[in-house]
Amino acid sequence: HYNQPLAHPLGASVREIIAQLRYQPTPKLYLNAQLMMYKQGTDVNGRNYGSNIFLSYNTRARNDNLFVGSERAGNCTFIDIHAAYEILENMFIDASATQRNYKLDGGAAQNVFFFNLGVRANLARRSILL
Repeated sequence: HYNQPLAHPLGASVREIIAQLRYQPTPKLYLNAQLMMYKQGTDVNGRNYGSNIFLSYNTRARNDNLFVGSERAGNCTFIDIHAAYEILENMFIDASATQRNYKLDGGAAQNVFFFNLGVRANLARRSILL
């Protein structure tokens, strides 16, 4: 596994909902929308509640009655809308918009929005073995 953690990227104290919608209204137009919402219990005052996957399992704060967000909860909503139009065979114009809202209990909300526009070529890598 190339020394990467075998755990959920958000840690152990998380509850999430993921939805994806794909639609192709014409042969050359591709639309994709993704939604992810999660609630994550975060570590508080240096105590391990499961949000940091790099901390040892043996250093957890307690074993019983630990629920998602039982200490300090973070709520996140992530929305991504993507459109691609095929201008030539395997050549696309891509546009996407992404919105991310994150709020910790008792903290200020963090809102991020960005827009991407680009040209993409789907080229296959050729490997010639003699």
